[in-house]
Amino acid sequence: MSHSTPYALLMVAVICIIPDQTLSLPHPQPSISFQRLGAQKDNLIRAAGGFKQELLSPLIGIKRGLIDAKRGIATPFVNLKTGLVKTKLGLASGIIDAKANIARGVLRPVFGIKRAKLQALRGLIDSKINLVSGF
Repeated sequence: MSHSTPYALLMVAVICIIPDQTLSLPHPQPSISFQRLGAQKDNLIRAAGGFKQELLSPLIGIKRGLIDAKRGIATPFVNLKTGLVKTKLGLASGIIDAKANIARGVLRPVFGIKRAKLQALRGLIDSKINLVSGF
């Protein structure tokens, strides 16, 4: 026998004597709890959102302050321009009304004469229709 043969026999004997743990015990079931995984995922998302909010809140505050400052600067100019536009439109509408009143005053007699001519013409046409309808 060679020098390694007794060790090989001893190893085979030990393997045969020691009970096989995988055969004697039932197979373990995976211990994955999807409910627990979902809770951990939600907790991680909540923590990341809070962290992001804490990091960005000073920047958002500064941005809001800048926007409010710009609005405060621009508001008087906008109000001034809207006031000027309203005044300009008021003057324009006043001028248009004045011109319309002048035109009405001048054109009223002209349209009166035109109306009288058309009524006379209508009378002639009506008499001709009555004459023709009598046949």
